[in-house]
Amino acid sequence: MSKSKLSSQDFKQFKVWMKHPKAEFKLLYKASRDGCSGQAFHNLCDNKGPTLSVAYNTAGYAFGGYVSQSWSSAGNNLNDPSAFLFRLYDHKQSKPIKLQCTNATYSAYCDVNSGPTFGYNVNSGSHDLVFFSATCNHNGTCFPTNGSAAGLAPGGSYHIQNMTIQDFCGNNYQYTEIEVYEISEAKLFDEDKPWRKADGWTPKIRGVLKDYVSVYAPLKQLSVRQIRILLVGQIGAGKSSFFNTINSIYRGYVTTTQATTGCAPHSMTTKYRMYEVRPERGGQSLNFRLCDTMGLEDGQGPGSSDLCYLLDGSVPDWFQFNSTVHITPESPGFEKDPGFASKIHCAVFVIDSSTVGVMSQKVFEKLSDIRGHVNQRGIPLIILLTKIDQVCPYVAEDVSQVYHSEHIQEKVDEVSAKFGVPRAQVMPIKNYESETELNLGIDILALSALRQMMRCADSYFDDRYDLLASDKLSNMNIRQATK
Repeated sequence: MSKSKLSSQDFKQFKVWMKHPKAEFKLLYKASRDGCSGQAFHNLCDNKGPTLSVAYNTAGYAFGGYVSQSWSSAGNNLNDPSAFLFRLYDHKQSKPIKLQCTNATYSAYCDVNSGPTFGYNVNSGSHDLVFFSATCNHNGTCFPTNGSAAGLAPGGSYHIQNMTIQDFCGNNYQYTEIEVYEISEAKLFDEDKPWRKADGWTPKIRGVLKDYVSVYAPLKQLSVRQIRILLVGQIGAGKSSFFNTINSIYRGYVTTTQATTGCAPHSMTTKYRMYEVRPERGGQSLNFRLCDTMGLEDGQGPGSSDLCYLLDGSVPDWFQFNSTVHITPESPGFEKDPGFASKIHCAVFVIDSSTVGVMSQKVFEKLSDIRGHVNQRGIPLIILLTKIDQVCPYVAEDVSQVYHSEHIQEKVDEVSAKFGVPRAQVMPIKNYESETELNLGIDILALSALRQMMRCADSYFDDRYDLLASDKLSNMNIRQATK
């Protein structure tokens, strides 16, 4: 999947300009991927409905245009009063400005040999903005095109607000990239046809889930008091935030300070923590621990060997991570012969749903390698799909719409296929971030995910118990055979 050059803030700006808060953006065309030609543009973008076209030039400008009607190859003008041109960046600095269409008759022109073409200046006979014509080849640095904004002047089809061509795009048509997005609206399934059945969205259901977690106990024959759940994921995905969310539910108020969270270039988690949850301050902890690790990133963070030691229970609580030094048996506090109770009983990949499609190859390879080690040990794997409010506007308004959101279902399917995990083990959640009060939907999703982890751990314990029982029976048979 090709990565968009637009940021989440850019998309928010377009939603404001389009007056379409539930808009979704699908990348249709990318010059570096599809070629810079009129044919490539029209093959991929004709008959797609509303589209947004963005050019990025070598001077650091990002600019383009929006039309609410479909492009075609018929050589016709689009009559679109809602069309507009825009500038997002000026010398890589965010300076958004919108130029509204003032002559809808010539809002855009569909030329089979050209890329996106907007407006017509009745004085000069030039189009307000032509991205490019014919075919333009990449020279190793950019696409040196024959584009033009010559018609962006009095007499054109857009309100220029005293803006010059230099102000708009630097009069530079050497593009590092061109992108065209299809605009659609987020979809919900029918109320009686969710893609996953929920227990419900009532205080009673929250209470049932809390009770399940509160009274949960591992299989007593294995002498494990607390199951250990390992949280692994890239930086900023929400590992520490998941613990804070669970902790908040049992404290009865939102607390986001015990586990360090936030947005930073590198992981905010620097120590290995095996967090416990206590319904009452100073009281008895519940029978699970959420083990928080340093975030994964390109070239930094824990490696495969480090995670193996975590899985095997050799690394102590409060262990200080070092991004440049791997864990070894000589590391401080290293346990060379940990018991089963100290090992990890359920592994959890924490994946940001808003960026999973553009996850770096190196991070994906790290997670895939870790998955292999998890499978070798027979440890169950769950995926927490976080930040679901950022990928569906309906869910942003009401978390209980999660199982009615087509977009969330697509993300679950994508993650399931990407990591080879059954869909039932992909749990969409939203952590507490900006909220100051508890939210029923957030609580139910988080508790449902934790319950699924416990159920998977129980299956792991059952397998372990069966294996021990089988070994014991085999040893008894051997002793009887030798008598």
